[in-house]
Amino acid sequence: LCNFESALNLCSTRPEYWLHFTLALTKKGEFASAVKSVTEYCALVPEDAEAHILRAKLLWKLGDPVSRMTGFEALQDASRLNPKHMEVKFFEGVIRSAQQSSLDRAEKLLMVGDVKGAIEEINAHHTEQLDAKAILLRGRCYRRQGRLNEALKEIELAQSRNDSSTARHDLERERNLVLNEIALQCLNRKECTRAAQLLERVIQSEREASSEGQIDARFLQNLGDAYMECNEFDRALSLFNEASKSIASKSLRTRIAIVHNMYAIQSF
Repeated sequence: LCNFESALNLCSTRPEYWLHFTLALTKKGEFASAVKSVTEYCALVPEDAEAHILRAKLLWKLGDPVSRMTGFEALQDASRLNPKHMEVKFFEGVIRSAQQSSLDRAEKLLMVGDVKGAIEEINAHHTEQLDAKAILLRGRCYRRQGRLNEALKEIELAQSRNDSSTARHDLERERNLVLNEIALQCLNRKECTRAAQLLERVIQSEREASSEGQIDARFLQNLGDAYMECNEFDRALSLFNEASKSIASKSLRTRIAIVHNMYAIQSF
């Protein structure tokens, strides 16, 4: 190690010196220093896939979340250079398996209400490594936390990576749930026109997705409330009546009664 270090102090532009130094540091178990050394080598010889694989292994040896993610990036560099490399294919399989295990744990944590723990499980993997299902799950976590704009961004990212018709339906449904909650926030701020626009998008999407044309009564009721706030009572009543065909709700009957009462006052 002393001789390698002296050689590098005298001539740091020889890539093989950095590689030899890296191997010596690795043999001694000094992984943090080995990472710095192999990074220098990769900067001098960026086309060496083997070196990027070595860098990924050393980063994973460090064990912390940031190093783990940087290791994924190093493996991606190796994959771009040599996608058929045996170790690249092996580690990609390991990463997929670890990702699926994390996803399973995250789903269980979300079911028991540990939203923060679920997000940590998903974030243990670099975003570039996540598939549409994992990103959608993170979007659900954000929705549970009330981080609606972030949830919407996650769903849009998942939609861009999606290649499954089943997942497409799940993504549309989750997007509609997020838009519905954003619309409710708009209603609370008395932004009835904006709320109505969002809910119209939700209902149109639900109609297109449903083979029987059935819409979640909650969406219809919320849109009716938005039109009530906008003083568009005819449209509100139509939506309340449509919703009442799906569920027998006291709150819906109350809303319908309010509209009829408004009509009666106008007639009187």
